[in-house]
Amino acid sequence: MNKFKRNPEKLKTLIKSLYSLPQRAETDKWKVLYDKELDNLYYVPPKLPHNTWLFDLNNEIALYVTPKNDVVGIFIEYFSSNFTEHQKEYKKALKLFKKGKGILEVDKRRKTDAKMFEGALITEVLKNSSNTMNA
Repeated sequence: MNKFKRNPEKLKTLIKSLYSLPQRAETDKWKVLYDKELDNLYYVPPKLPHNTWLFDLNNEIALYVTPKNDVVGIFIEYFSSNFTEHQKEYKKALKLFKKGKGILEVDKRRKTDAKMFEGALITEVLKNSSNTMNA
């Protein structure tokens, strides 16, 4: 049982934080990054706060959470090889990134598409959070 199940106040704080993700991402200038070698996708601020930890939302999506239970980022493991196999609509997102090796940023020429993708990621997190929190 995770700490949120044992403490309804912490769960309430986390859920409230989830619904403020669009504003937080905008204010803190989050970026979508893709690590091609590890096949991980990150939607994070330029610098994660100290003592941030990962909360597994499900087998594919995790949230970066602060000690105050604020969500400050999204992490998707095995984005191309696993996540997009189950969520086919996200396969196109791989075309958003600059070509290269290592951690890739979104190509600036694809800014509008990237904004739509960011919104879709947040929607996916909200959808999955209701499933996880009710389990």
